[in-house]
Amino acid sequence: MIEVPILVSLTEEEMATAKRVAEKRNSESITAGYKDKHGYVGDRLIINITGAYGELVFCKGFNITWSESVNTFKAPDVGSDIQIRTMLSKWRKLTVRPDDDPKQRYVLVTGEPPNFRIEGWLYGYEAMQDKWEETYGGRPPAWFVPHTKLNHDFSSFMKE
Repeated sequence: MIEVPILVSLTEEEMATAKRVAEKRNSESITAGYKDKHGYVGDRLIINITGAYGELVFCKGFNITWSESVNTFKAPDVGSDIQIRTMLSKWRKLTVRPDDDPKQRYVLVTGEPPNFRIEGWLYGYEAMQDKWEETYGGRPPAWFVPHTKLNHDFSSFMKE
């Protein structure tokens, strides 16, 4: 069994790459006139950087080449069904939203640059339980699953 959390540190070069991808994502979204669907009000570049860090952390942790994708939105972040959710704080809950695909796998990455933790994962349908539904900061309800309730077994994760 692969032990969780999986600890991953990014190099300065890796963080610069993630920021470059995030800036491209942010620029493309602004140019296209896209708005946040989940009520976020704030600096979207920060959200894009956070997401890029998480994707790179996951890929580095599992020795996978990161796609550095831009304009893929709801498409999986890794493989055919893996979504990465990243929290840059002590907030260690996996966020799954009503428009997320319940058949995909959602992975929680937490930490502060350059040090991160791959905390665990759940299928969307496992996360979408009433007991985890909450509303924060005036944003629409979503499911927030504590890291202690995630699947911590990654031993066959990449084989699925």
